[in-house]
Amino acid sequence: MPFAASGGRALKEGAKLVIRFSRKGCANRPFYHLQLTDKGVEQWEQCIEQLGSYDPLPNERNEKLASFNFERIRYWMGEGLAGFLPIHPSSYIHAWQNRRRAEEPEPPMPKKLTWRERKKILMKEAEDRLNAPAQSEEEEELSQEEAAKSSS
Repeated sequence: MPFAASGGRALKEGAKLVIRFSRKGCANRPFYHLQLTDKGVEQWEQCIEQLGSYDPLPNERNEKLASFNFERIRYWMGEGLAGFLPIHPSSYIHAWQNRRRAEEPEPPMPKKLTWRERKKILMKEAEDRLNAPAQSEEEEELSQEEAAKSSS
């Protein structure tokens, strides 16, 4: 039985080969290997060849890292596996937008008022209403009607 170029498990004649991700790492820190393996083999068993890796958690620059050996992937595609496609232009556009959004400074969080500060504001508003010039009854009715229309 021939072995794969990178070592690993022996190739069986007529085996159905697949390229798939195998989850590694721990529960809170997943990490994936892109592997060539037999279709019936479980993900934790030894693979025929490792073709790449993918880290889904962002690093300090907010990037998710992926590494693929395209020469070996292209070789195995030539052996009868499905093909891979170039990156679609909209993927680049979304990446640029996400990067630009990540570089923008975050707006400051609004200050949470204490109950004393809220009380002062409410008292000031009440005083302003009392000190405001008195409106005629017609103006009050119009302002109440406008408030009712805007709320519905």
